[in-house]
Amino acid sequence: MKEETNFYLESIIKEINGIKITVDFRTELLGIIMIIGNYKEKYPFLFNNYENKFYVDNIIKEFHQYKEDKVIKDFDELVENHSFNYDAPFTLFLQLDNNLKVDKLDNYIFNDRLNKDSKVYDFIVELNDFVKKINFKKYYQSNLELYEKMLNNISGAFKKYNITEFFKNYYGYLNEKELIINLTPLTTDGGYCCNLEDKIISCFPIYKEMKKEKLYDSTKKEKYIIQNPLHEFSHGYVNPITEEYKILTEKTNLFDDIRNTMKKMAYPYDTEIINEHIIRGIEARFIKLKHQDDDWYTKRIEQEKALGFIYIDTIIDSLITYENSRDKYKTLKEFYPEIIKNIITKKEMKKPRNK
Repeated sequence: MKEETNFYLESIIKEINGIKITVDFRTELLGIIMIIGNYKEKYPFLFNNYENKFYVDNIIKEFHQYKEDKVIKDFDELVENHSFNYDAPFTLFLQLDNNLKVDKLDNYIFNDRLNKDSKVYDFIVELNDFVKKINFKKYYQSNLELYEKMLNNISGAFKKYNITEFFKNYYGYLNEKELIINLTPLTTDGGYCCNLEDKIISCFPIYKEMKKEKLYDSTKKEKYIIQNPLHEFSHGYVNPITEEYKILTEKTNLFDDIRNTMKKMAYPYDTEIINEHIIRGIEARFIKLKHQDDDWYTKRIEQEKALGFIYIDTIIDSLITYENSRDKYKTLKEFYPEIIKNIITKKEMKKPRNK
């Protein structure tokens, strides 16, 4: 039998209403590296265990012996020296192909920094030897039944709530990019949007809404499951509008009053702050329009304000105006300048007047 010289693996995938749902082998590999390396010590709040302890414990038991491997050390160095956190590791790994290779990193969150640092490319090259050493292919394939349960668990939510149809109606068009939900059983806190050249991938913490006694029963949980992808996919609509209009930039100071709070959530610039405000406002409107749940709607808005998104009331008012003026504004893009104008007006009204 000829010995296999190249790594090659395909992820398990389902498709519901135009959205692909997967447990991607690349981010499961990333999860292993994060867990046996120092990432979880540096960012413990991104590794809250919900009902996945059995899975994480198995990872530690099976792969802890590789803690001193060069791949782990190099990844830890990226984390330590390049602020390599939140969506950045996911965005990197999801640009690798089925052979865990990439010619050039495009549309990458740390593109300017890492393209000048050969270490990230050396790290990618080292991955091929690492996956063979730890027999990762066998590990991933041995868990296919578990991953299948996860896909089946979440599928009901996307059959019940066709968010691609909501996007088409609310934003006024369908984004041409492929929409993919990547369930991440190893990393169970935080949802991440990887907005790549031809696809938008929502990395979704599958266990967060599950309960141990009914781990794979999503009945009555669909409305919660849908919120994370609704948010992350919306970045594919809202972010490009902000970039195109250039009303706000990284250098504007509209949100100086909340900048320190926003920085702690990795939103340092006006462009990111407005995107988050608008998307969180649209999430709240989805609750109101699709779920008809006034209590949840009100609570959600209050939660956002408590987090520091203090302009969400103004955003909500603007979105309601947009919803009631669709004869004039066919797309959210056409209405977007009004959203910014309303925030500026609100801020001006709050300024103390000289007597």
